[in-house]
Amino acid sequence: MALLFLWLSAASVMILTNAMIWDEDNGEICGPVEVTANATRLQDYRHCRIIEGHLRIQLTGDNNETWNDLSLPELTQVTDYVMLYRLTHLSTLDTILPRLAVIRGNALFHEHALVVFGNIHLREDNYEMCIYDPCERTGNCTHFTSAMYTNCRDFGGCREGDQCHLECVGGCFIPGNASACVACKHYQHGSTCVRACPAKSPRNVHDLRYKCVAASTCEAMSGIVRVMKLPDSGISAPVCIHCDGNCSRTCKGETITSRNTGRNLRGCKKVNGSLNISVAGGLNITQQLEENLGEIEEVSGYIRVYGSDTLFSLNFLKNLRHIRGEEKMHGLYALYVLENANLQELWDWRQRSDVLYIHSGSLFFHYNPSLCPLLIQELVSMTSAKTQKYANISNTSNGNSIPCFESELPVQAQAGEDVGTISVRWQHEYHGIDDRFVIGYYVFYRETDENVTLFGGRDACNDNE
Repeated sequence: MALLFLWLSAASVMILTNAMIWDEDNGEICGPVEVTANATRLQDYRHCRIIEGHLRIQLTGDNNETWNDLSLPELTQVTDYVMLYRLTHLSTLDTILPRLAVIRGNALFHEHALVVFGNIHLREDNYEMCIYDPCERTGNCTHFTSAMYTNCRDFGGCREGDQCHLECVGGCFIPGNASACVACKHYQHGSTCVRACPAKSPRNVHDLRYKCVAASTCEAMSGIVRVMKLPDSGISAPVCIHCDGNCSRTCKGETITSRNTGRNLRGCKKVNGSLNISVAGGLNITQQLEENLGEIEEVSGYIRVYGSDTLFSLNFLKNLRHIRGEEKMHGLYALYVLENANLQELWDWRQRSDVLYIHSGSLFFHYNPSLCPLLIQELVSMTSAKTQKYANISNTSNGNSIPCFESELPVQAQAGEDVGTISVRWQHEYHGIDDRFVIGYYVFYRETDENVTLFGGRDACNDNE
């Protein structure tokens, strides 16, 4: 049995044929597509140029389907994932998805954007090859002028194409033209690819799936408009949040990872279910978690944070007020925190207007070497007597790699003699019995134009502030 898993996220894949310069009226935008058992149903979606959602083609039986005639000939872009599962007659992806250029991976299938699995007769998977002109198949490229510019090296007589515009992804039809892209790297504004939607345009709202829309269009798609930072650029701009018309509604629980940072929970105030958080690595993870999970006020089940070496703090759940514990980890725990190497803080209670309430279930804290037990006990003191009674908190595996006893030191800071320097002074203090004992001091600082907290916006893998 052939087995192949590929993970792609917002990456260009393969174009195998040519097409006209696209615009919003060239081909149709379809919702999620699922074809099961009867592959001839693909004919119903031949007109789709973009699938907003996922594409699943699966479990086709041993009948007389003519696979050479089955295709999605116009499809260039899928916003979520593509799955091809147990397609008995599939031998090549060349015919069935001839123009697929981009799988954005906004939602993944078990953390994969492209799943090709259990296709026992599949012989070709060209998605890692260069994109060549159709004349390559005939070997006659002498008098052929291609409309596709793919940056391929010379091969068989077809010359190398010119550069596509920087906002293009998946190829283009005119070099250097942002209105002639197969798909957009960031956002599609009308027929033009842009890094951010123009502020003065009626379509200035960023639909994070791939395009610029008007505020009224966002509302018609059961969404609301909120100003937040855009992925990649960090620019604050209006964003369309899809939440079925009511962002205060109850959302389903999710497993949050470095690849799935909880975009489906943006704007949600209540989570019906549990949150499992395991993030290790990734770009600006803490910032993404703050944007996606920062408005959650209530979780009906439990919260588990485990194996998250990226995290310094849980402050990205800045509005969390209630963990109801209607579902519990191991039947006991409403807050379960395990093996987080760099976690140094739970919440900065000075920045919160309210405490955290755990209504049912207890606490579990083990193997968090940078988290001082005093901070855990501070949380315990806020919870009910029942929570304290069944708490499972290690006094040896938490906070065993850092000093956990602190005292305030008066500090004086003034501009240094050299330009761009600052002088920091404090009084040395030692309360032991042997003054020959060496004491070291760490000085942490952040350059900023506004008041900041120690861990706000930082994570262990991208501490670049």
